[in-house]
Amino acid sequence: FLLFFFTNYIDNTFSLLSSYISGIEDALKEENFEKAAKLSASLRKKLRSKSEILYYVSDRAPIDNAITECERLLSFIETKDKSEAYASAMGIAVILEKTKEKSLFSLP
Repeated sequence: FLLFFFTNYIDNTFSLLSSYISGIEDALKEENFEKAAKLSASLRKKLRSKSEILYYVSDRAPIDNAITECERLLSFIETKDKSEAYASAMGIAVILEKTKEKSLFSLP
């Protein structure tokens, strides 16, 4: 049962975080920096709130790196640096995907 819970939790958490990334990408494509900033702040907040549980099933460093990258993303959005913001969002997406794979693989 515990394995099912963690597998389900990991899938749901990373799906939610990925939806924020997709929304940020769409907002950046539309050059809607206000929407991108709100989504970025929500992503950072959600990632921080989920991090304590994710630390149990994943290495701490990638999660901390994603949180740090969220700070950079918000900074790029605030300065309306579309290309850097997009690259930062892609970086977060890659970190999250690799973390998800490692988390699922490491479950007993």
